[in-house]
Amino acid sequence: MAEGRVEMTLTRSEIMSRIKSNSQEEKTWRKELRKANPRLRRGKILGCQVDAIDRRERVAYFYDSCFWHWCVDHPPKVRTVWWFQKLLRNACRDVVVTARLEAAGWEVARVWSH
Repeated sequence: MAEGRVEMTLTRSEIMSRIKSNSQEEKTWRKELRKANPRLRRGKILGCQVDAIDRRERVAYFYDSCFWHWCVDHPPKVRTVWWFQKLLRNACRDVVVTARLEAAGWEVARVWSH
């Protein structure tokens, strides 16, 4: 192996999981939301990553975008089978996370970005 090169052994899933999805739209949304409620923070509840949390009021906010959360108006154009399976898993995870938080007494608000 050439000097200075590092052998990469990450799987595609590991690589994709390192992508931080903070679009400019999401950052603007969070900034406006925090103006209205300064107590909001990012974090985890019951092991679930939440985009904005109001712990006092027990509200979890999620910002869902077309790209990761299955928008029927914008289907993937390449690797459609793989993306279909990926987006189906994401949609199922969203349902499970919402049910888990609501069962624990949290209100869940999902904002859709098109």
